[in-house]
Amino acid sequence: MLLTAPACDAVLVDGRRDLPAVRSLTRLLRQTGVDTPLNLVMTEGGLAAVQGDWGMDDVLLDTSSPAEVEARLRHGKRSLTHEEGDDESARNSLRTAEQHHAAPGNA
Repeated sequence: MLLTAPACDAVLVDGRRDLPAVRSLTRLLRQTGVDTPLNLVMTEGGLAAVQGDWGMDDVLLDTSSPAEVEARLRHGKRSLTHEEGDDESARNSLRTAEQHHAAPGNA
């Protein structure tokens, strides 16, 4: 599945439970060549366990507002496109593949 995943602007990993498995997943994603921003969604209590070697670009609290999540996703996209030298229009647009995500509790 990872090798055939569609292009995306960001990857969000639900890190609210099973921290050892989440750590393994984020490392695996980086090892397979995921070059989009990798964002980890955590509870406040789980933040103490997160280390830089997990391979994520940003951490979001599960209590973050929709506006904060959008701002962080835009910032991650802007940082990525700035490094690649893309134009302004590419930096300001995000695509959402609704078929590839689920609301909390529905996964």
